[in-house]
Amino acid sequence: MESFAKLLHKSNTSLIHTPLPVYFFGMPNGKIYILYARFYEVKFDKSDLEYVIAVHKEFVFDALQHKVTPLNPGKYSNQSSVHLFDQAEPNYKIKDVKRNIDSFKEAVLLINKRAENMMRKQGEKTVRQNKNDKRRKIINTL
Repeated sequence: MESFAKLLHKSNTSLIHTPLPVYFFGMPNGKIYILYARFYEVKFDKSDLEYVIAVHKEFVFDALQHKVTPLNPGKYSNQSSVHLFDQAEPNYKIKDVKRNIDSFKEAVLLINKRAENMMRKQGEKTVRQNKNDKRRKIINTL
């Protein structure tokens, strides 16, 4: 299967509050998705895992150049790119929480499917823009 989301970093010991691995993905729309699992209580004395998909609010991803850029460059000028994501108080917004997923592999496939849909929508938007540009050129030549 083709990968549409680019894995930027995987951290086994993250500063995000979870004892499990954290994945950072660059998405075609320029956002950086964070994937991690956390425990939740099902019943008294019984817990299960839920998978969290969040969007990092301090960085953007250039899909063409495969480059991560901070929105506030002065704040991160002295750090390496790997440590940029995994900071003490990461600023992110949770987009989705899935409890019906059984593994990180399934969660990664879900993120890849979202990235594929983003690319498809961007392609359709580009096609529509090109058609509109051609129509404008025809009208301008008349």
